[in-house]
Amino acid sequence: MKKFTMRIALLSAASFLASTAFAADLPSNTLYSQPQSYASPGTFSWTGFYAGLNLGYGWPKVDHDVYEAGSVNFPRLSKSEDGSFIFGLTAGYNYQVDPQFVVGAEGDLNFSKLKVSGGTIVPFAAGLNYQVSTKIDWYGTLRGRIGFLPSDRLMIYGTGGLAFADVDTGGVSTIVASGVAHTNKVTDSGVRFGWTLGLGAEYAITPNVTAKLAYDYVDVADDTAYFNSGGSRFVVKDDPSFQTIRLGVNYKF
Repeated sequence: MKKFTMRIALLSAASFLASTAFAADLPSNTLYSQPQSYASPGTFSWTGFYAGLNLGYGWPKVDHDVYEAGSVNFPRLSKSEDGSFIFGLTAGYNYQVDPQFVVGAEGDLNFSKLKVSGGTIVPFAAGLNYQVSTKIDWYGTLRGRIGFLPSDRLMIYGTGGLAFADVDTGGVSTIVASGVAHTNKVTDSGVRFGWTLGLGAEYAITPNVTAKLAYDYVDVADDTAYFNSGGSRFVVKDDPSFQTIRLGVNYKF
């Protein structure tokens, strides 16, 4: 009986040691499972700095008003609007608040050839013709962003903030008196500030590369310039704004 009991104990001990050694060799995820958070391996995290390039197209709109100082406005100028390709640089920072929301800040600097030109014959100043044009060679924005994540790699966002642009408005007036044409010029150029609002979608292609499609509306401050022609003082006022659609690629550091 003692020998039999001893054999049972030895077999039990050997079985326990063998099963323990086998369990130690198994992958840990076969023993238990843990719930995964949005930042777990294999899930994209939007938190971090990024920089990139963008390319798109813009549509300008500038209302030009010309009138004699102290009088009512002349009819608004007839105009042509020249859209332009846009390219620029982007940089920003995102912070992923939870699995579905991202907040961040973004800035960009863009180059363009946006231009609006027009002209008219002033109805109560015989022989006076006025031509005016406004162009925007570059602009930039500083914006906040709020994003929603339908999936870990896709972000749909709204954005808005400060805008600034290099606006150059020039006018040429020609008046014919006694068969002689007299020409006067006026220019008004400089950086103006305003606001911007937009919407976009961004997708993470790899852990470090994202691509985006963005729409933005930009409105900068209007301004007034003066010129003298035919013994009268005239006023030219412009009010620039434009819309853009851009494709961009960002690298997340």
